[in-house]
Amino acid sequence: MIGIADQRGFKNTLWVALLLFAAVVHAQVPHVGGKLSIRANSMQVSIYNQAGVPAMEAFIVKANLAGLGLHQWVQQKRYDSLLAGGWTVLENANGVFTVTKPLAASEKASSEADRIVFSALPSQNNWQTMGGNRIAYGANYFVNQLPYAVGSDGVVAFFLRGYKNAKAVQLAGSFTNWQQQAFQMTRAANGWIAKVKLPPGPHYYKYLINDRWITDPDNGLDVPDGEGNVNSVFYVPNATFKLKGFDTAKSVYLAASFNIYAASQLPLQRQGNHWQTSLYVAEGTYQYYFWVDGAKVTTNADGQMQNMQASFGKPHRFVLNGFSRAKNVVLSGNFNDWNAAQLRMQKTAKGWEINYVLGPGNYQYKFIVDGQWIVDPQGGPPVGDGMGNQNSFLVIGHNYTFTLAGYPSAKSVMVAGDFNDWNPNISPMKKVDGKWIGQVFLARGKHRYKFIVDGKWILDPANKLWEENEHQSGNSIIWKE
Repeated sequence: MIGIADQRGFKNTLWVALLLFAAVVHAQVPHVGGKLSIRANSMQVSIYNQAGVPAMEAFIVKANLAGLGLHQWVQQKRYDSLLAGGWTVLENANGVFTVTKPLAASEKASSEADRIVFSALPSQNNWQTMGGNRIAYGANYFVNQLPYAVGSDGVVAFFLRGYKNAKAVQLAGSFTNWQQQAFQMTRAANGWIAKVKLPPGPHYYKYLINDRWITDPDNGLDVPDGEGNVNSVFYVPNATFKLKGFDTAKSVYLAASFNIYAASQLPLQRQGNHWQTSLYVAEGTYQYYFWVDGAKVTTNADGQMQNMQASFGKPHRFVLNGFSRAKNVVLSGNFNDWNAAQLRMQKTAKGWEINYVLGPGNYQYKFIVDGQWIVDPQGGPPVGDGMGNQNSFLVIGHNYTFTLAGYPSAKSVMVAGDFNDWNPNISPMKKVDGKWIGQVFLARGKHRYKFIVDGKWILDPANKLWEENEHQSGNSIIWKE
């Protein structure tokens, strides 16, 4: 039997059996702080010392190499863990630190065509996950110019500076099916412009200059697509946060639950008699406050209390029938850090209810009736949280269904992965027409998972895409677009 700790192989992302691309001979994830490539059956990671520590750290995070031991070299110039892991280490006179390691085909590869190809987990600057592994917000960051203007009708004015001698410039991205439907850009005073109507949210794009692809040189945010390419990303905002007054303040920042209350990540700009910033914020309910010159602020300049909660999207209705004699009923869950006093429910003729906005995600919750924590009597089977507690489980906006064929005599089948913190008790599967199915919400990108059949962890027998972990037990892989 494989224990829980043995399943946390998702931290090791280096070996991916990618059968669908057996002919691929190399892949790359470039960044100003380093480069990752696969050539001649070896993985090579180069760190550019001259780029500085922030850029090197950013590359390590972006390429999802945090578990490799590169931080030790960047911060302390020590690489004991790399040598112990079988890597060859080289540092040249130009300040380039390079480690290489041969790729070894897994014992489970059935043929020579089953190549091992590295593919980075798509990650993103200025993005956070919360509430069941979903992307919560996006903030634009541009250099040399302001972020692209977005009209009230959702029209975005993309602008590429320079390239005055180019014969043709096109804008292509996730909103154009890339090159197949690229927008022709028109000449402007200092570059090229194209206007496109886009909905709120993230949009991935590149410029095509005389048939040569480039990322946006003025956009400080890009993301690898998992296939060796890097794309720029622009977020069409749907939320504006304002703070009135504080005319003499030198700096104002927004700190919110969607960015884990980071104190200096989201700056506000002075606009007339107030400060403001515009972001894309995913569906959900969030708490927030401001940092003004290093001090926490929850009131405006006149001392009036600000509304420190913001909701986006349609509310979900939680209902608890009965308990007519209860005096105080509260909803609590992982979506509000299990706060026992925040979400007081309203009494109705049939019981208690509350409307609360939750975006797509996988959630656990309970009701607190006069101080007693209970699961939802009308909910599905309760799930364990790994700490001896039983909670109600709720999936909102499920977008993926796991399926396991066979195992007709199994009493319990679960699915566990990075989307539920590898907890073997959270995501039960149901038997339907001779198959086991489980519906979950998966954020965009790469996910690792396994099935647990009557306590035994197994790979997905119907999925040929998998990667090795540090325990040599393997994890199945799925990419969610």
